[in-house]
Amino acid sequence: MTGSFGARRTARVAVIAALAGAAGASAKPRRPPPPTKAQLAAIRLARSWLAALPNGVDAIAPLTAKPFFAVIYDDAGTPCPPASDAACLRTKLAPEGKPHIWGNTLGGPLLAERARLHDASTIVVELDGGCDGTESQTLVVTKRGKVLAVLAQTIACNE
Repeated sequence: MTGSFGARRTARVAVIAALAGAAGASAKPRRPPPPTKAQLAAIRLARSWLAALPNGVDAIAPLTAKPFFAVIYDDAGTPCPPASDAACLRTKLAPEGKPHIWGNTLGGPLLAERARLHDASTIVVELDGGCDGTESQTLVVTKRGKVLAVLAQTIACNE
């Protein structure tokens, strides 16, 4: 009798461990799907546009849509007020991080620009430097192979 009790107990422990393992597996965060061809093209466009920006308006003109919108916010105010050109961005924009498709998370002063980001035909590429006391976030809004807008903010954070 003692042998069968021990076998049942071992079986119960095995079932509980299996269920706990299955529950732990489902709790893992889901990875985003790989980017589509259009999203990869938007990431390449954002990289090209940002790389050409220091070379002047003529360098970015073929990659820039009309109308264009740009703004940079920080905790002290607006170092680059809303504008229809990239002149201020040339000296003040310092994107950090690897470009990826924007995850629809937004806070700080850029929250006021949310409406510009929700056109279904646009692809928004984000560069986010992470939180090291301040967080730098740059959003490059693309549509049909052109950059429509560049929105950036540097805000205090604590993670």
